[in-house]
Amino acid sequence: MSQGPDQETKADDIAADGTLPIAEDVVLAEGVDEDPVEFNRRLPEGKKFYFIATLATLYAAFHMANLNGLSISGMTQGIVDLPFLPSFPVETWNFRIIHVAGALALGFILFSGSSFSEDKQGGKSILHWLSLALLAPALFALGVALSFGVEISNGVMWNGIDAGIKFNETWLFGVPLLVATIGAIVLSWFHRTQRETFSAPDFVMAVCGFAVAAYLIIIFGTLMRNSTGTPFAPIGMSIAAIAGTLLILELTRRVAGYALVVIAVVFLAYVFLAPSLPGILNSPVITWQRFFSQIYTDAGILGPTTAVSSTYIILFIIFAAFLQASKVGDYFV
Repeated sequence: MSQGPDQETKADDIAADGTLPIAEDVVLAEGVDEDPVEFNRRLPEGKKFYFIATLATLYAAFHMANLNGLSISGMTQGIVDLPFLPSFPVETWNFRIIHVAGALALGFILFSGSSFSEDKQGGKSILHWLSLALLAPALFALGVALSFGVEISNGVMWNGIDAGIKFNETWLFGVPLLVATIGAIVLSWFHRTQRETFSAPDFVMAVCGFAVAAYLIIIFGTLMRNSTGTPFAPIGMSIAAIAGTLLILELTRRVAGYALVVIAVVFLAYVFLAPSLPGILNSPVITWQRFFSQIYTDAGILGPTTAVSSTYIILFIIFAAFLQASKVGDYFV
């Protein structure tokens, strides 16, 4: 049987050792070492990049200092004693609360709530100004939370029964916090910016996360820490937990999609629907205040997941980032 011209050419190209020569100018693959960029991840440039890098560095440094018990005063035998610095290691619940709040802030700034706009010449939209308006109640709630700390330091015995305390926690802290949180989350779904530009609703949510953290750290420093899950828990604890839960669900949606959010919502709904369910699915009635007063403790958000995330996982991430930036990983490969 005679061979065609293509078969003859292929036979001629085979070297003596049975291999085919590869042309030097042929590119077999490109970008195999590049990390894929998520559709909603921002890529800040210039000063924005250094702003994000500074926040991430401070966040990582805080964890390293806390997990290693760093103390400038102790390292200098008391010669250098800088004021307003936290004492390391931070109390466990407070450390986890700060860990969650910092992760929320970085996550909201780095990941957009919607797709990006291609309009390079677009001005400030009405959603931008509405978001800036929501910054007022968010900052107000943060200020009120800090004022609670001043009251407690001046000798006020915090409790969940006093009518004055309940009024302040509900209307001066809780309502502004929920308005800012829910409003910013909804606006972030429709507010579109360029990929390298920050979004106003995301900064509002970051402030709301800090307000939640400030309130919980202050109140958990009192005897009210022991009242979680009981009718005596301050209502502000439940409202702060609702806002914190909404922020966590929104960031989860941005970075992991809807699957985990749907699962979490189903279990949250079960808590309040279980009294109406039959058989083994039935459970006693629980009020929203009692439930959410315990959700932001080590029985819920501050439990094993956050414990591992704030210790082992973040250390591995910091170490991996160091290996990647220093090219040590390439050396071993």
